[in-house]
Amino acid sequence: MNHPVDAADRQFPVVLPATIDHVASPPLIPVEPVIDTKHLARMTLGDERHAREVMELFVCQADMLLGRMTNRPSIAAPNVSHSAGACEPL
Repeated sequence: MNHPVDAADRQFPVVLPATIDHVASPPLIPVEPVIDTKHLARMTLGDERHAREVMELFVCQADMLLGRMTNRPSIAAPNVSHSAGACEPL
């Protein structure tokens, strides 16, 4: 519907600012590491073999979940995360 009030709400301001303030963008490359290796070491008690196994399971489940989410409507994607299932260690 076209109501006069709706049209008035959508009009741009008559006077535009002379300059536009600069807004910083996030970095293209993360400043911090993607994986918190200190936390991983604490949770695996410093056992590098165990830490590698945890990361391999993460990669396996991430690949599996991304594959499932790709073929589903966006509304169903959150439910996929609860269906990760088991992965075999690589």
